[in-house]
Amino acid sequence: MRSTCLLLCASSSASGGGMEALRVFAAAVIVVGFGLLATTAVFSRLQRNRFVAALIAGGLPAVATGWAIGPGGLNVVDDSTVLLLRPLLVACLGWVGVIVGMQLRASLLATVPPLLWRWALTDSVLSAAIAGTGAAAVLSWWFLPGSFGIETALVPTTLVACAAMGWSPETRSMRVVLTPSTQQMAMLIQGASGIAAAVAVAVLGVAAQLIRLQPDGTPVLDLRTAVVDLALTAATAAALGVAARHLLGLARRKRGALLVVFLGTVAAAAGIAVDLGFSPLLLPLLCGVMIANFGRERLASFELFIMRAEHVVALLLGLLAGVLLTPRIGLPGTGLVVAILAARILVKPVLARRTLGPVTHGDANRSPLRFAPLRQSQLSYVLAVSVVLAYDAPLTRTVLTAIVFAGAASDAVPLILGFRRHREVAQERRSVAGAEA
Repeated sequence: MRSTCLLLCASSSASGGGMEALRVFAAAVIVVGFGLLATTAVFSRLQRNRFVAALIAGGLPAVATGWAIGPGGLNVVDDSTVLLLRPLLVACLGWVGVIVGMQLRASLLATVPPLLWRWALTDSVLSAAIAGTGAAAVLSWWFLPGSFGIETALVPTTLVACAAMGWSPETRSMRVVLTPSTQQMAMLIQGASGIAAAVAVAVLGVAAQLIRLQPDGTPVLDLRTAVVDLALTAATAAALGVAARHLLGLARRKRGALLVVFLGTVAAAAGIAVDLGFSPLLLPLLCGVMIANFGRERLASFELFIMRAEHVVALLLGLLAGVLLTPRIGLPGTGLVVAILAARILVKPVLARRTLGPVTHGDANRSPLRFAPLRQSQLSYVLAVSVVLAYDAPLTRTVLTAIVFAGAASDAVPLILGFRRHREVAQERRSVAGAEA
């Protein structure tokens, strides 16, 4: 009888282990499959369609797929699977940080007109102020009396504020008529978006450095330790950046060598950051800045090489955001959605009109591109994922879900206006063609 029980227990244990292995294998297949899809010619052709380009830029297909395979759907991927895939996910975050940092090349920033600096920085400050104030009010209501403090609210409040900064750089779906004026407007929108993205990553990274988790999981604000940590982060990033720049110079245009050097740099930057309890985005960001600015020769081939993988990393992190979703966010989560949307609606159109109006004319002033800054950047999902991986709790998952919902809502109005304008232009062209015939 005892031997029978032992056999049953062993069988049950083996079955459970087999199911866990199968779940991990299925998750790996899905992740790799999505990554390979993003590198195919079919994916590139799909992005030429306005509607598909808009959806992909918003990250909604990847998020929806992640939710479908996560605990909310088929449960192929659960929290234990995410934990096993954590090194890969941290590397993806490091990849994003390095890419954003490499955009901050001094020679490139010197060519940015003051107009863009004012637009991006003013938008970041005002959007963060409105969204952050709303988030702080919601969180003060969320927590029990006496438990709300700067230690518990700083990171989630800053995350909401950073999610409201900037906008999606995708303009293809909003450009109905291709003219020099609309091209100029699209370039201005993309340029300011890049500046705001760097600001958002830096602000959230610094805020995350200010909070330390004690062994029991209690957050503590320690300014002295934070200053030392920030200095150590900068020094580590500088050392990695200089070493990576030297190795990239040796690799030249060899794709295999470039891949090895970059993956090693990303893994080292993000891995060291996580191991030391630092932000997995801030250290890679500073490392990217060093790579871009150390040395006289521009690494054009390397920049093109890493940008081609941008869609792959975005898809993987979008999948993870979907897996971590908790759709039942209740009134507090709804309040966070309202705070983000309020910042976007109150700030973006006004600043865009004041900034772009004097320098654009004709078709651009009638183009849906005017409303492109309403659309939330997919970087906001990346920021939210980085916070959940560092501070996994119902609160941070609710904030992530609120950011995803706000992103979906912010995409709706500009896209509707864009497709309506597209139909109007098509009708005008048919009318002109009929009159000429």
